[in-house]
Amino acid sequence: HLRFMQRFGSGKPWFVAHMVFGVGGPLLILVHSTYRIGSINAGVALFSMLIVAASGVVGRFLYVRLHRNLRGEKLSLIELRGQREAADGSVTRLRFAPDVAARILAFEREALPDGHAAPGLWQALVHLPVRRWQVRHECRRELKLRILALGRSEGFSRGKTRRALEEARRLVGDELMTIQRIAQFSAWERLFSWWHVAHVPFVYLMLLSAVAHVVAVHAY
Repeated sequence: HLRFMQRFGSGKPWFVAHMVFGVGGPLLILVHSTYRIGSINAGVALFSMLIVAASGVVGRFLYVRLHRNLRGEKLSLIELRGQREAADGSVTRLRFAPDVAARILAFEREALPDGHAAPGLWQALVHLPVRRWQVRHECRRELKLRILALGRSEGFSRGKTRRALEEARRLVGDELMTIQRIAQFSAWERLFSWWHVAHVPFVYLMLLSAVAHVVAVHAY
């Protein structure tokens, strides 16, 4: 936001420093306080700090759902869909198991009605993972039957049959997870915006109470 600070390095090392100090600082302050609260202001400062540190952990969890590593490159819904379309297309590669392909397409229609992300937080973050696990379990069972039958008809060795089964299961798992990530993107983005609104006020409250605490200790 400040022009003269834009030459102070990229965001990655500053973000790493922010996380290190956000964990190390509270630990040192807990030791400094000897795990006791001496005044109301000290208590406000301490609990504000603990809330900020705890919310930082939650924020980091939400952050990784929207960003690649620490580079701050936010994934967009279009990019996620592009990654999926650029892949090999596991549904196409599972033509030997039409029931499995049909289950994947049905899960996609359920997760992404009309091609849009699931609107509800409960639907996106709770119901959808459960459905993905159910569909994945059904697909794995169907794949085993199909590949064992294919292996017998084609004369596959036991090792080749096992590798084919593992590869097919991996394709199904990747496809279902990609669909889930696309559907959940808007929900994670919404939660991250809510978290930011709650996190920042406690940062300022911690700062003001900490300054008041230091001034009071040295003045009185």
